Amino acid sequence: MPDRPQLKNRSGTGYTRKPRKSRVLKAASWLAVIIVMSIASVALQALAAEVCRDGFRQDLEFWEEVIRLDPEDDRAYRRRGTSHRRMGHYERALKDYTRAIERNPRSAESYFVRGMTYKLLGRYRKALAEYNRAIRLNPEDARFYRQRGVVYKNMGKYRLAIKDYNRAIELNPYYARAYDNRGAARKKLKAYTQAIEDYDRAIRLNPEVARFYVHRGVAFKNLGKYPQAISEFNRALELKPDLASAYGHRGRVYIQLGHSDAACRDFLKARQLGDDSFWQWALQKKRCAAP
Repeated sequence: MPDRPQLKNRSGTGYTRKPRKSRVLKAASWLAVIIVMSIASVALQALAAEVCRDGFRQDLEFWEEVIRLDPEDDRAYRRRGTSHRRMGHYERALKDYTRAIERNPRSAESYFVRGMTYKLLGRYRKALAEYNRAIRLNPEDARFYRQRGVVYKNMGKYRLAIKDYNRAIELNPYYARAYDNRGAARKKLKAYTQAIEDYDRAIRLNPEVARFYVHRGVAFKNLGKYPQAISEFNRALELKPDLASAYGHRGRVYIQLGHSDAACRDFLKARQLGDDSFWQWALQKKRCAAP
């Protein structure tokens, strides 16, 4: 539950303030619990990442064997490239996607995945060129428009992004991620009410995605609807307890409500989960003291 500036007991009077030594010991105990939980969370994340890497390596070995048996199979190069991309080997992925295109220049999917890799590298103009080629070859695939919209948003071209998200939704009205992306672009244009409507649609289509609630919570925060925002961040954390952004944004709302202690705990938790930006903001603004 969110911390409050003043807690009441059952009789309606305020709780008696504990002696300083007791408060310090209690704070130290809570800090120890947070540190242990953080270490456990990091360990679990590392284990999950290693399991994923093992899976990608197995995929890589499989497609290498397929290529050995049939060096002209464009799909095998594309699949091997995707294994490289998922492992973070972007340049290797690009080479494989290029090999796939050399063998089949009419494959929209190969241009699409090469575009995704350029996007991950921050080479947005090249990514746009790839998505444009994919769309010319297959103008009915909603994924192509959504990904091109993401690139436009990253370039600050929010209206072009919304146009692409609209097209993606026309092609697939059940595309939750397209609604979420369109909400993000509308939020950048400060159309917060419209953004919330998009997040509502995304959540109705896929209510188990924690980040959708974070995004809706940020829109509520921007509208000054702080209780609704906190409710969204709490729901996100119920679904994904290690979601750093939910802690960080909830902390920003606590600052607005004057709950500095709760805010600093959330910023510190976000930092422990890998997002240091909220904690650094708090230090810069002198909202929290360095530990």
